[in-house]
Amino acid sequence: SGMIGTQAAARAQPDGNTIAFGNVVTLAINPALYSDMTYDPIKDFQPVSLAIGNANALVARKDLPVNNVEELIAYAKKNPGKLSMGSSGVGSTGHLAGALMMSRTGIDMVHVPYKSGQQGLTNMLGGDIDIMFENLAGILPYVRNGQITVLAVTSLKRAPSLPDTPTLDEQGLKGFEFVAWGGIIAPKGIPAEVLSKLNNAVHKALLDPAVLKTNDTFAVDVMPSTPEEFSALIATETPKWAKVVEQANAKQN
Repeated sequence: SGMIGTQAAARAQPDGNTIAFGNVVTLAINPALYSDMTYDPIKDFQPVSLAIGNANALVARKDLPVNNVEELIAYAKKNPGKLSMGSSGVGSTGHLAGALMMSRTGIDMVHVPYKSGQQGLTNMLGGDIDIMFENLAGILPYVRNGQITVLAVTSLKRAPSLPDTPTLDEQGLKGFEFVAWGGIIAPKGIPAEVLSKLNNAVHKALLDPAVLKTNDTFAVDVMPSTPEEFSALIATETPKWAKVVEQANAKQN
């Protein structure tokens, strides 16, 4: 769940030469999942700038006899414990999205964690798993090629890249929202002038036309911010995800 690399960044010298990509998992979800955290997302890091955000999509293997969330729930209730749900790992947004959906609907599915979302999608194509929550960038090529069925997106608003796909909120799971985000963090104690220089560099990179074009291709929203705005997001998201972990009964230790 990203803890090894994040821990290494936390212990680095706060001189601006070591930075890390901190995301919703490493900064907001892990504290609720693990009681033996080796770093403190708030005390050990100085947020530099938020960078990107993107929703997940709920997808199913092509031959699964469902076309929307209502049909998926009905099918799962008729076949308890028989559906398999892949994810990009324990504690990933895909894992927690599925766990929360099971908690809210009363359905029972077998969680199959993979080392990456791409590995899970490949196995879905082979018929080894039934459904998966995965980021839009990962699923779009398969959706466009007609290889998998997209049932919903996890944002409260429809994704521009999938305008005809309704949200989970629209399909009866009111308030259901999972949006992954990530940005640049540095060890706590970084000098103010170095923090400012890094923030400006991140903004310049994110707004480069080539970067904007690439992110648009992969349905990723570019979200540069101030250090204060990124800090506020982490503070807001941490209790939100703690509640999700509790509702989904997903705590690991």
